[in-house]
Amino acid sequence: MKSFIRFLNENIEEVAARIKQLNADDQAPRNRYAGFLEKTGAHKNPDLWQEASRQFLEQEKTRNPNLNPHDMFGDSGRAPEVRSLLIKHSKSLFAHSDPEVRGAAWRLAQHADHDVKLQKHVLSHMKRANFTDPTDRGNLKLMTDRVRVNTGKKQVYGTQSEFHPVTGKQTYQGVHPPEHQEQLS
Repeated sequence: MKSFIRFLNENIEEVAARIKQLNADDQAPRNRYAGFLEKTGAHKNPDLWQEASRQFLEQEKTRNPNLNPHDMFGDSGRAPEVRSLLIKHSKSLFAHSDPEVRGAAWRLAQHADHDVKLQKHVLSHMKRANFTDPTDRGNLKLMTDRVRVNTGKKQVYGTQSEFHPVTGKQTYQGVHPPEHQEQLS
């Protein structure tokens, strides 16, 4: 029995390491994009945003000539492996002692907007994880709202916004009234 438990622990550490690597791969183009928008001033100027995004996409195509313009962060290439790992190991990943592992698993699911079923699965495990860490609790709120928005429901916490490229304003999709948000926290 001890050797089986050791095998499970070693296996989850391999999974955790892979989740962290997939997260690094996921974040790299997003960080480049944020830096590019900041460098061009487009993060503050809606008149520049669309052109800056087009320029960034062209720049990214030099890194990856096969880049899909509708998937400029490369999520679809990671999706099958991310889905497999999160479906099989969510319980262990969200119980992991390393907050970086928990954060990486959450971030990968949060960016899987093309797979709401996966997001719901991860959310169910996050709800059962009984988080004490404030960052984990914040991520749970973010995932709750993300799943609700992606399923056409009102947000509970008001964490999901969209940047409107013409007005330059952030808008929040359907949010419960503030007095109700406090009750749900």
